[in-house]
Amino acid sequence: MYDVAKKSRKFPTKSLILTALFVALLAVSARVSFPFFLVPFTLQVLFVLLAGKLCGKLVGGLTVAIYILLGLAGLPFFTAGGGFEYVLKPSFGYIIGFLPAAIISGITYKNKKPSFIKELLFALLADLALYAVAIPYFFIVNIHFLNIETDIAGFLVTGFLVFLPGDIIKCLAASLIAIKVRPVLPA
Repeated sequence: MYDVAKKSRKFPTKSLILTALFVALLAVSARVSFPFFLVPFTLQVLFVLLAGKLCGKLVGGLTVAIYILLGLAGLPFFTAGGGFEYVLKPSFGYIIGFLPAAIISGITYKNKKPSFIKELLFALLADLALYAVAIPYFFIVNIHFLNIETDIAGFLVTGFLVFLPGDIIKCLAASLIAIKVRPVLPA
């Protein structure tokens, strides 16, 4: 006989609530954006990092995947709306980069006594993984699909270096929040 109680223990209510919360926070933070060179400035990176740190790499990654799929399905979850055509926008590489960022950020989730240094290190690694996906995607879409010539040095400045100070602050904030909140979350 099918045991509902046993099945629900595999994906507890806490994970369902946090998944819904972070999908909503990612969607709202995308719509509250400031135009900034080639890619808008949002707080999405903060919530991606927190999804991993407070949900773990599996649930955090799943949360970001749900966010991406709902946006691609047409819900206005991305900065400029939603829909499958969003994959042809050069900035979609950042959205794809959210997935490895959430997973890497969530590696420290099992630590019951989180260390700020370790949390920060994995947040920074997660941020670098995001850019490792975003920057090549930007160039591939610009050159091969939009026929726009781009200068890699210029983009590294406007698509990475100008965001770096803000991202470091987001990594610091996510790490501080994780070491304070994770120990008091119910198991």
